[in-house]
Amino acid sequence: MIRIDQLDGYSILIETPVDQLQDNIISVVEDLRGNGLSGIYVSINKPYKTINDIFIKNQINTDKIFFVDCITASGEEDRDNVSFIPDISDLSGLSIAITRFIDKIPNEKFLLIDAIHALWIYHTPEFIARFIQNLTERSYRAKAKMITFIVESEDKRLMRKLIPFFDQVIISGG
Repeated sequence: MIRIDQLDGYSILIETPVDQLQDNIISVVEDLRGNGLSGIYVSINKPYKTINDIFIKNQINTDKIFFVDCITASGEEDRDNVSFIPDISDLSGLSIAITRFIDKIPNEKFLLIDAIHALWIYHTPEFIARFIQNLTERSYRAKAKMITFIVESEDKRLMRKLIPFFDQVIISGG
């Protein structure tokens, strides 16, 4: 499992086997919250309610976590701590929601993206890389530690495009 003391830098890309993704995310969020950081969790592979329930089950305090839910079907109203993105292919809308929450947290914070590889269904690796470049720049300015998870794959095109935008890359073995 990934531990926070392994994370060095403001932007970290973590490649993990699919069967370890959830455990690694839980471990990282648990450490971040344990260190008193508030943050933004961008959910690209599970609905907010499911993630929130998983965190509560693992005794992770979600009071100071803002969620950007890219999965829940449209029709949900945004809340103080949750923004629902009705169209995951709309990266501009996603970026606006992230920025809105980043601006709400005054001190050091985290931005966690749980499954960047899922965007490959809608966009080219080059387009996703530009999106990530913009987010890493925004995160640096806001003093937000950006942690992005990607599931390991034999096709490394997306991984190769993303690596230059991160201070650290961790390959979590299977």
